[in-house]
Amino acid sequence: MDGDSWPQSDPTIQEGREAIFTEKWIVSCVRVHTIRVTDRFVSARVSVIPTRGLKGREGDDIAIGCVREHLSLAGQIWVGRGYCQWRVFFAPEVIQEVLHIAASSPPDSMLNDYNEHYHALAKPLAEYQQRVAPHPDLKYLKHREWSQ
Repeated sequence: MDGDSWPQSDPTIQEGREAIFTEKWIVSCVRVHTIRVTDRFVSARVSVIPTRGLKGREGDDIAIGCVREHLSLAGQIWVGRGYCQWRVFFAPEVIQEVLHIAASSPPDSMLNDYNEHYHALAKPLAEYQQRVAPHPDLKYLKHREWSQ
């Protein structure tokens, strides 16, 4: 997050919203709840909404959180850049695109070639993140290139 205000936008407005959650090789449709904000930390729980073509079972509930220095709240995306590298996408167009890709995949595609399936799901997520919340190092490197 840029600037000194914390939080820049109130993360609690996302309470109860449907989203796409990713962490490492997991892509899940989730409902975000129990959002807590302090002056240094944001935490929440994400409950999996079982969805064909995505990871997760009914009842799966995941705790996420991140300190300010490693968190980006930009547009309709949260990015925890700490050890686990999780992301939560709230943008309706991104959710719909991922759900469409997941639904159009053969039922056994996750078992036969999960790597290919994951990359198909991850592509719109990466494109949205690059557009709305690029990694701070990329901003720094681009700035350095322009100033030389």
